[in-house]
Amino acid sequence: MTSESKGAKISELVRRPKGATLAEIMKATDWTTHSVRGFLSAAGKKSGLNLASSKNNAGERMYQIKKWREISTRVEAAAREGWRLFYGVALELCRFQLLYAL
Repeated sequence: MTSESKGAKISELVRRPKGATLAEIMKATDWTTHSVRGFLSAAGKKSGLNLASSKNNAGERMYQIKKWREISTRVEAAAREGWRLFYGVALELCRFQLLYAL
């Protein structure tokens, strides 16, 4: 199995709806834990993927690529909240300036 096909296999595993455990990835690639983690870290940074890592109920490390919708929804919500905060501060600043200008 070549590195490219191992990378493709890992990509396929972590794109599944429930992701893949570290053990599943290790079994599919015949790599050690640090090799899998290193590959996932480098691949995530290089391709800009949002790779989530968590533990399942059995305590196994799980890796999963988050959907763009999940990411964009969070970004939009944060942007809306940030705009509200900015608008509120700007409004208070205007009120303060008007109060002391008179």
